[in-house]
Amino acid sequence: MAKRVRTFIALELTGSIKNRAVRMQGMLASAVTDTKWVEPENLHITLKFLGEVPEQEIYHVCRIAQDVAQHHEPFELVVQGVGAFPHARRPRVLWAGVEQGAEPLRRLQAELEEAYARAGWNPEGRRFQPHVTLGRVRRPRTTEGLEAFFQQHANWKAGQMEVDELVIMSSELTRRGPLYAVLARAPLGGIVHGAGDPLDDWVSLAKEPPPDEGEAV
Repeated sequence: MAKRVRTFIALELTGSIKNRAVRMQGMLASAVTDTKWVEPENLHITLKFLGEVPEQEIYHVCRIAQDVAQHHEPFELVVQGVGAFPHARRPRVLWAGVEQGAEPLRRLQAELEEAYARAGWNPEGRRFQPHVTLGRVRRPRTTEGLEAFFQQHANWKAGQMEVDELVIMSSELTRRGPLYAVLARAPLGGIVHGAGDPLDDWVSLAKEPPPDEGEAV
């Protein structure tokens, strides 16, 4: 059976933004119990989750991201404010929001969504809301005072960063949590080719035909 890679497209965060996000996790922990907090090294902004991708298709997945990225110029983004999905009264996901830079990020995500839909991936089916997932509540229940907490910290900022590339990531699920690895990078405003092209490793796989449906693998 062909190997599959759990894959998604994301933005990496700066170290300073991650550090402030971790401090916010600690503040939220006093208001919301029984929560699985995202590890500091795993904090990011997801733009498109592709799911289990056959290894032979990774090259094309990365090329799609690079093709989209070259049509968008770098921009500034501010991680600010906190909230919950679906709402503060019964939270399931706790997040840090995006203020400045939200609109260019939405345009970038929408083009990614369209490009992958044309290539056969299912669209998300709901409006994209830029955010950094901070934690997931294991047993959601009515939480008193969380809405007031969000209002009190509406102007909290994790920091500002320049968005100048997309990262194509793999995710391996383990008992200790997901392990992420960068498969390739897609610079905004242009594609970098040459001896260091991160997609070179996938070229041979992409050229190999898939096994026949009845063939044992």
